[in-house]
Amino acid sequence: MRKFYLLLSFSIILFSCKKDLNSTKVLPVDTNNLNSVLAAPLPISEHSAKPSDTDPDIGGAAPGNATQYAYLPADATKRKSYLFIFIPGTTASPDGYLKTVQSAAHNGYYSFGVAYSDALPIEIYTGISPNDKTTENILEEYLTGDNTSTKVNVSKANSFENRITKMILWLDANEPAENWKQFLTADNKIIWEKLSVAGHSQGSDHAMYMSKKSRDLDSLLLLLLLKLQTRQSTNDLGESNI
Repeated sequence: MRKFYLLLSFSIILFSCKKDLNSTKVLPVDTNNLNSVLAAPLPISEHSAKPSDTDPDIGGAAPGNATQYAYLPADATKRKSYLFIFIPGTTASPDGYLKTVQSAAHNGYYSFGVAYSDALPIEIYTGISPNDKTTENILEEYLTGDNTSTKVNVSKANSFENRITKMILWLDANEPAENWKQFLTADNKIIWEKLSVAGHSQGSDHAMYMSKKSRDLDSLLLLLLLKLQTRQSTNDLGESNI
C-alpha cells in the first residue's frame, strides 16, 4: 500500500442518494459538497455492480451483496496508478460513503467501496474473554477466507481478497480502456503496494489489519485519523464501538 495523503480524513460524509445498478456515467464536479482543502477537483466517471455480479460464488443478502460504486478521473491523463478502497462500518453499505470514495477520484485516484457481511460488530464474535489471537484470527479469515477462526465462517469467495479482486476484474472486463487490471498481477493477485485502504468503525478494523499485514505505517496513520474523524458519525449510525 502507499500513503494516501490526508485529504480524505477531512471529508467523511455518511449518507448519499442511491444510484442505479451497473451504471456508467461522468459526474460533474459538485463544488458545493467538496471539502475546501480539495483544489481543482477533477470530473469523474462512475461504475457500479453488486458483488454477485462480479462473482456468482459470492453469497449473502445486503449488506454483503450491496451495490459497490467505483470512480476514477474521466480524463485518462489525470489518473494516478493507485487504488483507494473504502470499507463500511457495521450494518452499513458502500452507498453510505459515496462522497468519501468520490473525493479520492476527484484527486486522481481509482477508487471503490467494498461490500461485505457486516451485520454484527467484531466484538460480538470475539466474546467477553478473547485471547491475544482471537481478533487477529477473525480479521484474517475475513481477509483471506482461510479457516483461521472458530468464531466466524467466511468462505474464500466471500473474503475481502476475493471481493476486491473480482470487482477489479469486473471493472476491467467492462471498461478495458480504463486499465483497472494494473492493480492485479498476471495471476490475479492484489498488488497491495498500489492500494490504500480506509474504513469506518468495523471497516477500519479490517483496513488496519490489511495495513498491518502489508507493514505500511503511512496507511495505518491515515486509518487512525479517519477513525477519530468519524467518532461522532459512528453515534449517528448507531454503532457502539469505534
